[in-house]
Amino acid sequence: MKRRVSFEAWVVFFLFIYSGNLALALDFLARMETSGLSPNLKLWTTVLRAASKTRSLPDAQIALASFEHFQRQQPTVQLDIVGYNTLVGLYAKLGDVHGALALLQTMKLNAAKSRKWNTASSAGGELSETTPAVNSIAPTVVTYNAVMNGMKAASDWVGIVRLYRSMVYEKSAGAQPDAYIYGLVMLAQCELGRWDDALYTHDEMRSAGVLPNDVTYGLVLGACARLADVKRACSLLREMSTVAGLSPGVRHYTAAISACRPSGDWRVAKSLFEEFLLQQQTVVIAACNESDCKANEVLSPSVQQATTQRQEVQIKASGSKDVIKSSKSARAQQRRPSSAGPNVIMFTAAISTCIKFAELRWANELLRDMTRRGVLPNRYTYNCLLRVCAEDAKRSGDLTTTLAVYREMTSPLPSFPGEVLAATAVVGEGREVVSSPHEGRPAYSPDAFTFGALFTACHRTGNATQAEHFMFDAMPLAKVAPLEQHINAALGACAKSSSDNSDDVARFVVRVLQWVDVTSGQALSTGSALYAAAALAAHCQGSSPNEATTALELLRRQEKVAGGVVFTQRFYALMVQALARSGSIDPAASLLLEAEEKGHRPEESTYVEVVTACERSGQWRKAVAIMEDMRRRNYSFYSNPLLDSLFKRLVHTWSSVTKADYDPFTEEQIGPL
Repeated sequence: MKRRVSFEAWVVFFLFIYSGNLALALDFLARMETSGLSPNLKLWTTVLRAASKTRSLPDAQIALASFEHFQRQQPTVQLDIVGYNTLVGLYAKLGDVHGALALLQTMKLNAAKSRKWNTASSAGGELSETTPAVNSIAPTVVTYNAVMNGMKAASDWVGIVRLYRSMVYEKSAGAQPDAYIYGLVMLAQCELGRWDDALYTHDEMRSAGVLPNDVTYGLVLGACARLADVKRACSLLREMSTVAGLSPGVRHYTAAISACRPSGDWRVAKSLFEEFLLQQQTVVIAACNESDCKANEVLSPSVQQATTQRQEVQIKASGSKDVIKSSKSARAQQRRPSSAGPNVIMFTAAISTCIKFAELRWANELLRDMTRRGVLPNRYTYNCLLRVCAEDAKRSGDLTTTLAVYREMTSPLPSFPGEVLAATAVVGEGREVVSSPHEGRPAYSPDAFTFGALFTACHRTGNATQAEHFMFDAMPLAKVAPLEQHINAALGACAKSSSDNSDDVARFVVRVLQWVDVTSGQALSTGSALYAAAALAAHCQGSSPNEATTALELLRRQEKVAGGVVFTQRFYALMVQALARSGSIDPAASLLLEAEEKGHRPEESTYVEVVTACERSGQWRKAVAIMEDMRRRNYSFYSNPLLDSLFKRLVHTWSSVTKADYDPFTEEQIGPL
């Protein structure tokens, strides 16, 4: 007599399945095989489906191994489409993307055999008795979804794009991409940096008649932000609300605002920001009208006035306050709407659009609005605001605003209740009391981006003193190592500095070069060397000859470093001027000769600096030698008024010297250059 499983045993088995106890379900199947009963395909499909949903990966691996053993024992048993999809999902969950792809390929081959068999049968062809009828198990969109999910978990973005292309190329009737697959493909293209491809995939999605959802719109808007395509981003927002019937959220408007950052189109960003606020106000007011709650309890203080005006208009129109309180269902009355207002990412994106054109006023308004709404600015928010202040410092020539933002960033903000919270305005009229609750925040430690903005501000204003403080006081305290851009901006601040204490500026330049040579271990760029030479040329006076010669020695070391300084014609000119003005005549003349030997043709002003320094120090013999060298290089003393004046001064010097002291036609007395 054939043994059968009792009804109670089946109840226990399915209780194991639906309770998620996969291990006991597998043990039940093992007991069936021990008792001489073979589980059928439907049981294994149920087990595989439970394994694909379990959170225990070891149990899922045991289930997969048990099923593979069952297939080896009964090779004639074929899975149906549900079983194949479940098995593909299980492979993907276990991270076996190759196994899922192999199973997908098997499904494609079986589908091709089925089509071939059906074609031969319908055409009346002769089929041998051994030719089996193959069931059509072509992969569906569920199959592709499962495989792509496995690729997503493995970060195989290239594989997702390739699988999508093969899916589109094959044009299977039951495997047309849906919105989820299009979203995965656009996500993969964005992860690979193929922003144009993401936009093209969105167009393909619309052409295929698939309606995009909020996720796909968020991805394509993110691609627009990367491409700085403001026009496309704005049109997508309009399309999202009008065509797709979706309400753009915070992430959609944030992406559209971020698209305005590279071009600095802060006016468009401001209009988008205000449009989002108006949309949120409309949603909250409508929700409050449908439920029994007050809009003043939901909206921010800046919106309460608009809500009150709307209610007054409704009261006047109906003559009763019952218009405000609607008698909806109990569920609608219990629902309390929440104001999904702008978050810190959206505020930061809006502030970043103000950087290019230094729109400090709106950036400050955004920061104050954040405080009113109880949104805490993060480190990146302050970094963006500091960059706005740095660009504005070029116009104002003042570091007051920049330093105020920096002090606020590095100072903790205590927690206050909503009634007594006082927020400090960075740029404005002192302090103002607002009514939003605030949880407080710790002091933010400045990072490399923070100091980049601060050094840029110092460069814009030519404040070498603050640059020195940031580099040698603030940065070691924050444990941030100066980068090339910091060094470049600090030396640029020295070159642009109009400080009366030129010796301090020159010493700061030498200190920076010594730090690069000894501590940093990085090569100095040619641009930084030019800034250093310009700073020394502007601030090396006769009282600081050591700084110019020390700086030249340090720069020569950097010239020998791989990828280091390249001595250009402009560098030679500036460095010769610095040495000449500091009174280092011999190093200046030697550097001038070195520039000539390397094929650089010094300008007349460079020669004038050296000759004037020789005249100022009384070394007029060397000045004559330099003038003679200029004559040999075909410089005209008469076409240039400055050289003509210098030549006449030297002639006057000759006339005051006796021939016993100097013979201008005797080469030996002049000496080599």
